Amino acid sequence: SAASDVYKRQQLALEGALLTSELAPCCAVVTDGSVTIVTEKQEITEQDTALVLTLVQVHTGVPASGVRIMTAQ
Repeated sequence: SAASDVYKRQQLALEGALLTSELAPCCAVVTDGSVTIVTEKQEITEQDTALVLTLVQVHTGVPASGVRIMTAQ
């Protein structure tokens, strides 16, 4: 569907941007109104979180309230 194509493009753009971050390797799952970031890092800093929230907002338009970051545990 057209909506899933949009999410796929947003997801690829977001993952591309995250490749250069401290969270790499990681992946993103973009759905309607939410984004989940899964990283192999065990802990993330406030700086990491701020970067993710900014990148998600820029690439997907999803607000901070719709973002989940999952770490390796």
